[in-house]
Amino acid sequence: MSGESEERRKTLVLTGASRGIGHATVKTFSAAGWRVITCSRHDFPEECPWVSGPENHMKIDLASEKGVKEGVIKIRELLEHGALDALVNNAAISPKSAKGGAAWFCGNGSCPVASGFSG
Repeated sequence: MSGESEERRKTLVLTGASRGIGHATVKTFSAAGWRVITCSRHDFPEECPWVSGPENHMKIDLASEKGVKEGVIKIRELLEHGALDALVNNAAISPKSAKGGAAWFCGNGSCPVASGFSG
């Protein structure tokens, strides 16, 4: 098969990657050969088992407009050849009051992280 170029490795950006569904999503895509760029409110947890996790993780505060803008710039710098194959908005902001509260999930298409990559 000489002469064929190597297939480009696909890249996924995942918000809310530090635990739960996000953590499982990273493990699944990493095992399938994807490069996963993760972001969460927390530093990269040392117990996370995926390869290249620390260099492909950034701490981003999605509740802050400034944090989102800075995060989009950093993610664009990490993207190889500007290619982003998938974006999973798993991050949530869960405002809790004394009576409890509903969580707002960023996967509804209006997430500021997603809009930072358009056009």
